[in-house]
Amino acid sequence: MSNYSTNIETAELGENGLSKKAGWITVYHVNSNTGEYQSASMEYLMLGVGLPAYSYPDEPELPPVGQALLRTPDGSGWEHVPDYRGKRPITPRREKPRLSPQSVN
Repeated sequence: MSNYSTNIETAELGENGLSKKAGWITVYHVNSNTGEYQSASMEYLMLGVGLPAYSYPDEPELPPVGQALLRTPDGSGWEHVPDYRGKRPITPRREKPRLSPQSVN
């Protein structure tokens, strides 16, 4: 056995969401208002500590182009939804303007 180790300690989460073993963990952050995925980071958790707010330990599957990545409303997983940002809205065809009785004069 050696006095040294090149292994990085990995945190383990318990059923209650708190760390039962101190170490590093990759967490996935979402926007607090929309639930949209924002970024990932490595966080060091001390024993008995939870994840940062609006962060989750499960890695999302990246969506295809044209889809946005959101946390489900109940926080249990990830979902892909259509991403309409930057798209022109479809508007119904307009009829010719009608003249009101006051504008005929």
